[in-house]
Formats: sequence, C-alpha cells, structure tokens
Amino acid sequence: MGAPVARRGIAALSLLACLTSGSGFSAAAPDAPQVTYCIPLKSLSLSPYEELGEPVRLFYLLLLTRSYISTDPTEPGLLSNWQFSPDGLRLTARVAPNAKWRDGTPITGRDAAYSLAKAIRFKPIGQKVWVKGTESMIKPDWESRTYSGIKLTGTDGFELTFESKVSNTAGVIREALATNARHNRLWAARLHHKDAGGKTEIATKFPYSWSGQNILVDADGTTVSITADRDCNNSDIKIYSVPEAEDKLFSRSETHGQQALVGVVNPKGQLAERSVRLQLAQWLRGAFHQQEQKGFQVLSSHFARLETGHTDAIEWGTSLTAPTLSSLLITKGTNYPTNSPIQQTLEHALKASKIRGSIVPFVEGTPAKDFEIRIAGTRIEGDRQIWMQDWGNDDFFKDLFSHFPKTLVALNEVVKRSSSTLPTDQATLAALDSAAFDEASIIPLARYRLNVYSRLSIPIYLSFTDRDELTIKRRQ
Repeated sequence: MGAPVARRGIAALSLLACLTSGSGFSAAAPDAPQVTYCIPLKSLSLSPYEELGEPVRLFYLLLLTRSYISTDPTEPGLLSNWQFSPDGLRLTARVAPNAKWRDGTPITGRDAAYSLAKAIRFKPIGQKVWVKGTESMIKPDWESRTYSGIKLTGTDGFELTFESKVSNTAGVIREALATNARHNRLWAARLHHKDAGGKTEIATKFPYSWSGQNILVDADGTTVSITADRDCNNSDIKIYSVPEAEDKLFSRSETHGQQALVGVVNPKGQLAERSVRLQLAQWLRGAFHQQEQKGFQVLSSHFARLETGHTDAIEWGTSLTAPTLSSLLITKGTNYPTNSPIQQTLEHALKASKIRGSIVPFVEGTPAKDFEIRIAGTRIEGDRQIWMQDWGNDDFFKDLFSHFPKTLVALNEVVKRSSSTLPTDQATLAALDSAAFDEASIIPLARYRLNVYSRLSIPIYLSFTDRDELTIKRRQ
C-alpha cells in the first residue's frame, strides 16, 4: 500500500472556517480547478429523512455531513453543550454559537431538535429508540407541530425525552450523534427552507451546492464534484476500484473499523445439504485467499486469533476445489461494483472452476429463490458487529435464518448487545461462530480495507481520519 504524497501529520483542510467566522458558506471561484469524486450509485441524496439503503452512500455522507457531537477539535459538532439524564431518557443541549446555515443564518435549537427527532425514525435504531410523541412527524405539516417529547429552551436550546427498548439508551443516542456513527448517523436539516433546486439544506463540514444531480464541494479553492455513476472508471477520486498506473492509494488502518466480507447461504434448492454448503464455503474462501495481494485477509473463522469470539475449534478451510455445482447464482450489494476486487475475485473463481455462474446486484424485495448465496458486509469495531446488528431487523435475513435455527438464536444475542452499543463478549460471539459453522449458514470470506484512489495530477486527495471519517487533504 502506498504512502500519501503529503505528510501524514498534515491537518485536514480547514473548511470549517466558514462556519466559525459567522460569514456562512462561501462558494469557490468560478475558475477554481474541479475534480470528480464518483459514487457507484444511481443518484445522490443528502436528506436525513430517509433510510440509508445502500451502504455505499456512506462514502459521501461521511465526508459531508456535520455530526451533532464531536471530540475532534478540528471538526466541532453542532452542539456545544449536551448531557443525558442518569437514566439516559432525556437529552438537554444547546447549539454551538458558530453553527450556521450557508447564508450565515444561525442554526436554531428547533432546527437541531426537530431534525434529530424525525431523522432517528429512519435509522435502524429507530425501531428501538425514538423521541416521545413524534408519531405525527410523518405528516406534511410536521415542521409546524409541537411534540410532547420536544421542549425548546430559548432560540438555541432544547430537551428531548426518549422512549426506549434498549438497556443503554444514552449510549445508543450518543453514538448516532457522534462523529464516527455509520448506519445510524444523524445530521441536521433546515426547517421551512428549500434551496433553489427544491432540495433540503443540511448542516455540513464543507461548503457545498447542487449542480443538477451533482454535489459541488468547495475544498479550499478546489471544487470537488461528487457524482453518481455505476461505472466510476474515469473519476479523479474513487473507492472500491482497481488503481490505474498514475493513481496513488490511500487506505484506512489495518486494525480500526475493519470490514468483513461474508456469504449468507440460501439453504433451499441445490444448497440444501450442509456438505455442499461447506464445499461452497471452502471454494469461496480459497478464491479470496489467492487474492491476498489485493488486500484480502482470510481467517480460520469469523474472528482473528486474540480477537473476541475466536476459538481454535473451528476451521472453515480454504481449499479452492470446485464444489459439486454446475451453476451458481451470486447476489451482492451495489457497493461492490463490477470493477471492484471483490467482483473480480468472484468472477475469476467461477471461470477457473468452470462453474456456470452469474453475479447480480441485490435488489430489495429479491425473493430467496433467485440466488444461492448473498455476499454481504459486516463491520467489526470494539468487539461489536456494527453492521450485522441490522440483520435482526431485516425481513430478508429473517427469512433466510429461519432455516438456520441455531444461527438465528446466536445472532439475536449479538444483535441485543450490539444494538445497545455494548461490547459483545467471548461466549456470545463464539456461539455465533459455532452455530454458523455447524449449520454452514454465514460463511466468513475475508477481511479487507476500504481503499481510496486519488489521481496524482489533482491538488487534493481523499483520506481517512483516525475516527474513520472521510476527509479531504491538500497535497504538498
């Protein structure tokens, strides 16, 4: 993996100056250099009032959205003072004095509180924690209503009262408000206001505007045009792609926020027998084992040695011997585009083993009969399965795991702790690993890192902060 051109210690561009100066966001000069940052999607959206959908949306939301709270002095949050009640069911807070909208108008306590209360209902945690009395926020006039769980204190303060099904309500809400939130990330939107294109204005870390369907970001004199395209080959900045000769690679750390690739097996049809599922598991794992030069790491099971959940009693194997299958239909998320190492590894394995196979994007509502294995991602951080916790609320996964009763019981235990932001203990994770192996249900394929490619010819590059946020830095 290559090292950045600029010194690692150089600070991220100070794009928050527009916020702290009180002058609002400023636009880049008309003749400013422009670079493209492509996201493999059909379209972009900044609205906090919709489900995340494809995880690839995080590739621009983590770069743009300004979180409510932050421990990073170079990237202050929207709230300057906040605290939870001892039982975690009340949050009192004030908006930071320097938090402003693009035209310099201060962000109010009402903006922050109403945005938070509505947005949380569109996140996975919204099924477990929500602001009391906000059921009518789905109505068209929701911005003008009052709610029993929202109390405004002056122009910049508020108090929220939560209803909760989890044991650690404050931890769940705090994580969603913080800089390093992922699926549950919350950000503020301006009430009673639409921009010239009819889009909701949001609080961001960077000056931005819309140009048609693209988002233009003012990166200290360089305009970054964020665009959606299923084929990102010609982009100046991209993620999940094979590097071109002139590109320089910047990647996240080996140990923090690791990504884990798994295969969830459809136990119907030709994979009804466990022995066949194990053949498939070894073959898929062997395919990724042969591609270690692309950054994949294949473990003996779901967990690495010395990692919580690891046990020496389980060994999935990595033999590339082709399974006794004449055909195989694989589905995967659209965040693994056709030019990604993941897609290419699967295609190479099918061809080398002479298996008639197809790899198709997963579409919501896809019936289980339409594939044999689904390639999915989980995220391991601090002994918690960050993305796996959402499977417990997904009807698609519930249907699949109903055929794997031991896996379902073990997964529910992981979900119960992880969704409460509590570290998952050795016994709970080891039970999941054992159940997945006994039933050959969730196949551990590989660990990998998210890779960002930025052309050497452009004045800036995209990188990761220590907290796994995306940030723009200037080359030196």
